[in-house]
Amino acid sequence: MILTGRVAKILDDGRPVLNRGTHDGVEPGQRYLIFTPGDSVQDPETGEDLGRVELVKGRATVVHAQERLAILEMDRSEPARPRTPSEIMATLSGREDDTPPMAVEVGDHGRLEESGPAG
Repeated sequence: MILTGRVAKILDDGRPVLNRGTHDGVEPGQRYLIFTPGDSVQDPETGEDLGRVELVKGRATVVHAQERLAILEMDRSEPARPRTPSEIMATLSGREDDTPPMAVEVGDHGRLEESGPAG
């Protein structure tokens, strides 16, 4: 079984809170992929629904787990997504918005990465 959850809250310091905890098998050190579902994709040859694209917002590590929730720390070493040409131009021209692209939001999905706890 793949452990999944949803972001239930964003703390004041920006850390997401997952709606799963030790009761569900969450442990400190586990790594989660944080994403939001995108559009459905159909196979152009068969018309079969291939599922929804996962728009990855980043990866996070469980830093504290309680019975029914867990606090995650986002990995800041990788970008949330590649920047678009218009975002790059806005940065170069000094018009960049301070809001990070694809910021983690309440309702986003989290899925335990197969590597398990960091070690």
